[in-house]
Amino acid sequence: MNLSLLVHQGTLVARVYGPFNQSGGKKILRLLKRGKIHTYSTLIFDLNHASSIDSFGLGIIFLIAHRLRQTGGRTLVVNPQPQVRESLERADLPSMVEMHPTEKRGLVAA
Repeated sequence: MNLSLLVHQGTLVARVYGPFNQSGGKKILRLLKRGKIHTYSTLIFDLNHASSIDSFGLGIIFLIAHRLRQTGGRTLVVNPQPQVRESLERADLPSMVEMHPTEKRGLVAA
């Protein structure tokens, strides 16, 4: 997995490329441990280029959503591919984070 981070008007956008699994999730965990993620009130996971997501990737999203919510922040997921969307829905992720069809709509909602 590759990860691209960018900031748009105080919102952190994490674009995920390839499978969102343990190896890529460790990159996000390192950012979390360094406190980088908590400096933003909103984190958007753009999953347009994520080919799959496993339980580790789902756990990362749940963990970050929980931690940001504790400080009044939000986590959004945008643009998941159909196979990734199916995994997100099976894990009941939409009950915990907002989902939007495009990054642009997610940024507007942020």
